[in-house]
Amino acid sequence: MKRSWDVGWRWAAAFLLAYVLVAVLTAPRNAGKIPSFPEPGPAFRALPDRAVLAAPVPPALPAPTPPLPPQPKIPVVLPRHAAGGALERPPVQGVVLAADRPDHYHDEFVALTLRAETADMMDLLRSTGPYVAWIEEDGRRVTTVGDKKETRLRFDSKQGLYMARWPVPWNAPDGEYQPRLAASPWPEGLPPPKFKPFRVMSRPFEPVPLGFAVLTLEGYRSLDRIPGPDGVKSIQGMPAWARFIGANALFITGGESSGFDHKPPDDFPWTTASFTKMRALGQECHRWGLKLGVYVLSYMVGGPPVLSANYAYGWNFDERGLRPGLSLVTRRGISITDPKRPGDIANMLRRLQAMPEVDWLGMDYIRPAFGSCELVDDFVAEMPDVQTPAGYSTMTPEQRMTWLCRGRYSAPTPERRLEPRFILSDQWFWYRAHRTAEVVRSIIQALGHSKPIWAYTLSWNKGWEHGQDPCMMRDAGIDLDAVMLYEADEMMFRGLVSHWGSYARRDQFDVIVGDQTDWVLHQKTLIPSGPESYVDRLLRAARGFSTDRKPARGFFIHDIHRMLTNGKRMGPYKTMEWMTAAGYAISELRRMHGILPYDVSLAVSTSTAPGEVLTATVAFRGAAPAGNVTVRFFGAPDLEVSTQEATLSARTPSAAVRVRWTPIPISARRANRTFLALRASRPDKPEESPVFQETYIQGRVRSAAPAKEEEDGEDSEETVQPSAASQ
Repeated sequence: MKRSWDVGWRWAAAFLLAYVLVAVLTAPRNAGKIPSFPEPGPAFRALPDRAVLAAPVPPALPAPTPPLPPQPKIPVVLPRHAAGGALERPPVQGVVLAADRPDHYHDEFVALTLRAETADMMDLLRSTGPYVAWIEEDGRRVTTVGDKKETRLRFDSKQGLYMARWPVPWNAPDGEYQPRLAASPWPEGLPPPKFKPFRVMSRPFEPVPLGFAVLTLEGYRSLDRIPGPDGVKSIQGMPAWARFIGANALFITGGESSGFDHKPPDDFPWTTASFTKMRALGQECHRWGLKLGVYVLSYMVGGPPVLSANYAYGWNFDERGLRPGLSLVTRRGISITDPKRPGDIANMLRRLQAMPEVDWLGMDYIRPAFGSCELVDDFVAEMPDVQTPAGYSTMTPEQRMTWLCRGRYSAPTPERRLEPRFILSDQWFWYRAHRTAEVVRSIIQALGHSKPIWAYTLSWNKGWEHGQDPCMMRDAGIDLDAVMLYEADEMMFRGLVSHWGSYARRDQFDVIVGDQTDWVLHQKTLIPSGPESYVDRLLRAARGFSTDRKPARGFFIHDIHRMLTNGKRMGPYKTMEWMTAAGYAISELRRMHGILPYDVSLAVSTSTAPGEVLTATVAFRGAAPAGNVTVRFFGAPDLEVSTQEATLSARTPSAAVRVRWTPIPISARRANRTFLALRASRPDKPEESPVFQETYIQGRVRSAAPAKEEEDGEDSEETVQPSAASQ
């Protein structure tokens, strides 16, 4: 019986293997058709008249742009520098301690060398020792990564000199630094050592305008099948929504290397959105006065492991222990040590760069995604003064990776940062961010920097625990850092804002912050509502993200697909409520910056009984602008508004509307919390951004528990082409 079962099991395994091989060999070699955008949910289709905005008619389409010429492939060689690597150095006079280069960015090691003019002088230098070096700024000793205040120089017999490596500290001030040397006793007959200073510098950048706002699209959708505020599906859909909320740009997913239904080919391992529709969308954006940005998923892929592209994959350590990338079932990270991947990213971005309709290029997952433990040997070899455990040299690779990656996080309190485990964490985080910046620089150098480039950064602890640092990313070539505030509960959110708020001034790098329109990621809050919590987090981040407390430059709204599908993760809040919340957040940011063309106020009671009629007043704040201002009102399904529209002017600077809350079944699911919003715009200035106001009104009813929300699940809409980022 056992033998018969074994034979059957082997036949089943053989059949399964043959099936997988046939599927891989016969799969299409490109993305093929991209499924259309899902139908909007019933609540979106049935929006009341007050929630419908007729889109203004833009100018006629320009003539079609001719097809792109074939783009040559770009080879990329990562600029790896082994510790102690040989360089051509000019001769010295006497004994000199100096850096190999006069200027250094924040993501770099400073290679210090102690050299002598002649071989005899070097022999004398070697007769004593050891030699310890440190770095000073304005006469004060500088503490660098891992709380290291000095480093020991080691003799390199191949090059005939002493060497040390000094990592530029996190966010070190720009300026001149002096190396110093301790030597006791100094060899007789040698002249005193000379010291040559070096500079730490920041790459200059051109910041986005204050109040800059972006609406994003994650994953692949049929770009000409997205419904606009008027419900019509067309290429105008997304630009119309961007203009509705007052955004300046659309940033969309353009490509990834996931293998969901086929294995990506080696020559162009990308699944992409339609380039033709992408260019049509760019033309439409430009007609609306918007910029179009297109980004790629850089180091993360999804789909079955058997369909993963031919790369080296990172080793990941999680609650299950150490695991190779191809053992991760849903998503996995390409190793940042892979020599081919930077060139593939550059080749994809170069196709986008060649499109005149694309204004910005972007990279998501530009970090060691789901991995990086495989860097352990490089880390120990290149990072100075790493304390390895006893027997490290005899450990297996898996044991070394486990030692490095297990329990690796920042010190929870300042008092604990000098514990050995947290010193090692600090060194490891800096090294990973250094390697990420090295990859970014290689991609951008291969690509050429003819268009601005943005990257998404994880927000927790400035990205340090995930292989990112905003100073390093800026110096490597990133022009705009889009910091993702999501995946945090309230305590984590307060912590991450505090991390950023104690790190750097606003002018040190170009940062916009963004949150995700996802009720679940706002802990299913009802009071305040999900959209209220969304706005609150954006505004708190804007106020607290820099040491000088200057408001953040801009926001990104993530993302339009979530808002349009009305899925279960949106909770009892539908498309228009999230959209008006986004518009209100953008207007509030511009109020902070004092750049609104005019302003309005909205006054109404914040509580009501069922059926009670309230009066809401809208009025200009400050001087009335020239011409008429059209005010459109929006409300929850359980709030009646007496009029959909009002007109303000210098002669009529205020208007009143009546509102009445009548509980309906969805009211209990919303904890009887309704909303009223307005959007103000000048009809004779269609290029001008709108001004939003919004308020929530709490319904007073007899005490009752809110209706139970359905269990989390996938959106109820039709299936769309998956994206690794949205899994």
